[in-house]
Amino acid sequence: MFSSSETSHRTTPWPLLAILNVEPGATSAAAQLWAVVAVVVLPTGLENTYLGTFGESWFRSMCAVAGCTVAVPYPDVDGVDFIVGDSNSERISVQVKTVSANSAEAGRDFSYPLGVGAYNQLRQGATHAYLVVVRMYAPHPRWTGHYRSGSLVRASAHFADLTGRPATSNTTSVTVDVRAADLLDPGSLQALFAKYASV
Repeated sequence: MFSSSETSHRTTPWPLLAILNVEPGATSAAAQLWAVVAVVVLPTGLENTYLGTFGESWFRSMCAVAGCTVAVPYPDVDGVDFIVGDSNSERISVQVKTVSANSAEAGRDFSYPLGVGAYNQLRQGATHAYLVVVRMYAPHPRWTGHYRSGSLVRASAHFADLTGRPATSNTTSVTVDVRAADLLDPGSLQALFAKYASV
């Protein structure tokens, strides 16, 4: 932990953020409550950068739990962040976007303004393409909680099928409606291959 003297000499006004994590389900402050105080420093103005990195990393972790492979197209010329494969060598294309959301919005349908270039590339791709939106329900640094019983990610991911969507006359972005019911987890990720994967 930095003291005030250790932080006062910084020329960049980095925020010094402290959080208190209380283990879910804890009923006894004496016997079961376990609190961790964490001090996190982020460069000013870079929270959105780390937000996107976190969402993509969490998506990769979900793919690992589902037993899927993940490849990153290089260079990125068609709006595809990841090519995800299953054990049958089927493939789907995915673009991952990460946004901050109020916890009260969890369980509600929502929309995402996808850039028109990425929209057109993904809707016409050779493999089925999906927009995956990761919604973070707490501000940094409370994206995660870490306890003796395990770790918690304060987020959910939802998907929208972009394959075969109609052309648009928009010049900047296209509003993509995302259903709360289309929750992405390892099971539903595997189901996408069974239903929509390339043939």
